[in-house]
Amino acid sequence: MVPSSKIEFVPGIQTPSVKWFETENTWCSNSYLVLDGRSLYIVDSGVGSLHRTELMRAVARFPDVDSVYLFNTHWHLDHSGNGMIVGQLGEKFNEVHYLLPEAAKGDMERFMERSNISHVDLELGRAEWLRHGEEFGFGGVTFEGWEVAGVYLLSTPGHSPDSLSIYLKSEKAIFTGDLLWYVNPNGLEGSIESLLQSLAKLKSLVVEEGIDYLGSGHFQPISGRQHILDHISQYQENEKALVSGVEEVVGGDRVSVDYLLERLGESDHPAIQ
Repeated sequence: MVPSSKIEFVPGIQTPSVKWFETENTWCSNSYLVLDGRSLYIVDSGVGSLHRTELMRAVARFPDVDSVYLFNTHWHLDHSGNGMIVGQLGEKFNEVHYLLPEAAKGDMERFMERSNISHVDLELGRAEWLRHGEEFGFGGVTFEGWEVAGVYLLSTPGHSPDSLSIYLKSEKAIFTGDLLWYVNPNGLEGSIESLLQSLAKLKSLVVEEGIDYLGSGHFQPISGRQHILDHISQYQENEKALVSGVEEVVGGDRVSVDYLLERLGESDHPAIQ
């Protein structure tokens, strides 16, 4: 696969351990840099000093840009924990923007209030919070979200409520975070119903817009529209099979996966808390 010359892929470090959240440099998302004119867009800061070093090394290859925008596909630490790069970027570039949806603000603030993890800094004091999104139509598919400096931040919940797919129309490229994660939904905050809706909309968007580059959170990028569509279709089938399997286990009650997740969230069991 030969990526666009305007898109730079910075692979995440993925060496999971039992206590990955207590150990730096064990599990990190991919990051992507996209050059558009004299603007540089960074998708997902990742987490950990090793990834941060590689990311800033990649940024240094674009010394002549006027403005830099950092977007995270969602707030989970492996995607947003290197928020401290905002300060580093500010030392190198005149204009730096760190955009976050307000839907993520509560979770991020609660984490920083409780956390004693020294290698994570979400840098909330520098964030520009996105409120009051609007609707965007692409042919026959509509998304809620924001347009920032020519980039569409499209709401695609499922893995988490604040999940975004970041679409650069000029490059026919989309970055989906963990929408296509190993198995969704993610823990207690995900929603299988929302996930399947988001996948269907993503698939329609790829067709309507002719998207030919998909960057995901933890896998290699995919080039070529048909390859992207095949990947999404297979993922949809896997998720539907998961739902069918859970419904078969619970038998005649026919409760949904989302219902089970909600009940787990209400539990006071130590494993849940």
